[in-house]
Amino acid sequence: ADDTASIEIRSFEWDFENDDQIDSTEENPRHDFVTYGEKEVVLKVTDELGQTDTALKTIDLVDPSSTVEGVLTAFPEANSENQIVIDGPEGEITFYYSAKAGSGEYKFDFDKNIFLDGADGDGVRENDIDFTDTQAGSWRTSFSNTYGSTVVKLTVTDTATGEQDVITMQIVFTVGGGANLLAVTPRQMLLFLSLSLLSALFALVTAFRPKTTKL
Repeated sequence: ADDTASIEIRSFEWDFENDDQIDSTEENPRHDFVTYGEKEVVLKVTDELGQTDTALKTIDLVDPSSTVEGVLTAFPEANSENQIVIDGPEGEITFYYSAKAGSGEYKFDFDKNIFLDGADGDGVRENDIDFTDTQAGSWRTSFSNTYGSTVVKLTVTDTATGEQDVITMQIVFTVGGGANLLAVTPRQMLLFLSLSLLSALFALVTAFRPKTTKL
């Protein structure tokens, strides 16, 4: 359709369910959806010259009574153990954060390391905020293995209800071409300690084994 000032739009056809059924022919209609979720809305307009144009838009209807759910990804990507591996003693990571469900009004708070007290120095590690936002987006920041084990925490708050969702990711480092202790998974660490204990017990038994003298 021609959208210039001299050409008028003569008809509007709204399909709110994208089911090829016209739900309204008003210019600015009101429509009540009976379910939540993603909906595809189609608008077809026709001008006075008989030319037509069609637009489609996807909208997401969120149930305000549902619990907020945070979404966190990163580059480099996390592995199957939810670890982000940095090649070397330091590096940068970009986090991509968003949320779904809840009221649709969110607050995003990042703590770079849950094991350290932040700049506020209040002695409480759980309340540190290194980055905050009220819109979905991305945050790029640097990390170093100077402080040992590092776990990043994202707290997503539904500002309308106060409900929260917490997501964590561990940061591990490789030094000298091999993974340091921080890159060892808990299961691998337990196996390593078990083998070390068995070796120590075997050495102890061998050291105290009675010696026999051959006559």
